[in-house]
Amino acid sequence: MALVSAFKILLHRYLGVDDLRVATLVANRNRLGTAAVIGPLVNTIILRTNLGGDPSLREVMRRVRATTLGAFANQELPFEVLAETLRRERNLKPASLAQVMVTLQNATLPPMASSGHALAFEEASPNMLMPLATITSFNVILTLHEAEHGLAGSCIYKPYLFDSTTIDRMLQNLQSVLEEMVTQPERPISSIQVSLDERP
Repeated sequence: MALVSAFKILLHRYLGVDDLRVATLVANRNRLGTAAVIGPLVNTIILRTNLGGDPSLREVMRRVRATTLGAFANQELPFEVLAETLRRERNLKPASLAQVMVTLQNATLPPMASSGHALAFEEASPNMLMPLATITSFNVILTLHEAEHGLAGSCIYKPYLFDSTTIDRMLQNLQSVLEEMVTQPERPISSIQVSLDERP
């Protein structure tokens, strides 16, 4: 919830938009007996939050928490069913529901070595397990996992929309927002400084 809050604050500061939708993944293993099942049961959920009124960082967390708990309560509804219903009833395409995704892998995976920073990103290389080419409807996918000294992650993005410099700046700004959330949670989001010279 903290990561989604920080990402939404960053998007709000970049775009000047109050009503923000960010996708994330849920394990969807909340039924008895599904924890040990092999295979993907993951489902996509959309977290919609309004950041209007210049709320404090703490208030953004409260709003995102309410949104997230509401989405978790309905996580068994397949995303495909939701998307098809909205397409049929409101003429909304699935890609318009959210253009960015944030995911967090929990600590069930073995810890990875880190550079000692609280948040670290690695360049993609042929030795990584993830594919170097990913087909997605999202413009940006931020994937984080718990590492030995904090969080590590990767950012998948559409290269015809963004360049690596823009993404690097966005990730640095995200780290700054997270630091502000910890050290000054009562600050209004309008006071958060981010580099806006080249917007993602």
